[in-house]
Amino acid sequence: MFYVIFINMKKIVRLTESDLTRIVKRVVNENHNPLDRLRDDLNLISRKLLRSMDEYSTLTKKGDYKRMGDEVDNLRRMVRRLKDVIQEIETKI
Repeated sequence: MFYVIFINMKKIVRLTESDLTRIVKRVVNENHNPLDRLRDDLNLISRKLLRSMDEYSTLTKKGDYKRMGDEVDNLRRMVRRLKDVIQEIETKI
């Protein structure tokens, strides 16, 4: 299904329903407080970090050293992202 939107009565833009949904979500998210987005990022990263730590613990018990290395890389990436979010929060406060 396509939606037709008139912009300044000069152009016709055709959008799919998914395009329109994506645009509306983006506009709604832009209207939120930036700290809300950072809080959500912080919560998401924290949950992923805890899951990854649990996975690393399981791999350690199994002795799966190759996957342990991969999981350590994941943990490092998440810790770096966590540091970035915390630093961004500190600059906003």
